[in-house]
Amino acid sequence: MTQTGSSEGIEDFKTLYNADHAERLKQAVVLSPFFRHMGIRVDDIGPGFITCSLEAGEHLWGSPGLVHGGAVAALVDSALTLAVFPLTGGRDARTLEYKINYLGKVEKGRCTATARVRSLKQQVAVALVEVTNDGRTVASAQGTVFIREARARRYANQVPPTPTGS
Repeated sequence: MTQTGSSEGIEDFKTLYNADHAERLKQAVVLSPFFRHMGIRVDDIGPGFITCSLEAGEHLWGSPGLVHGGAVAALVDSALTLAVFPLTGGRDARTLEYKINYLGKVEKGRCTATARVRSLKQQVAVALVEVTNDGRTVASAQGTVFIREARARRYANQVPPTPTGS
């Protein structure tokens, strides 16, 4: 499973990418209470990348008129792990750490995070994330994701089942 992404972060991951897992992942995001609460959705997904977004509204304000940085961080954290999952063969992907640089404020509009897997090893992946708000870059992040064997879930419908023989 050891691979490192190309400059686009896509080519080297085509052999590991599981489209069925990606589709089930999109369904899991819709079922997740956290994603529903935050308004996070999957806009696009492919080999080694994902684009997720949320609508920046009053429900995410930390100060009047400004979206709390924690909402942007939640979007980054989500994109990190969701980009890795379809490459793991059904194993779990969990954020170990990430560093985020806030480059601009978010007031309203669509906030979009695009994560690209840069390196994938047996138990660890590294991804880069860029966050835009209505076309402006507002955050940049890098994170490390731990990959482990799947465990039982509290929300049974939330986890894509591993196909037999994968």
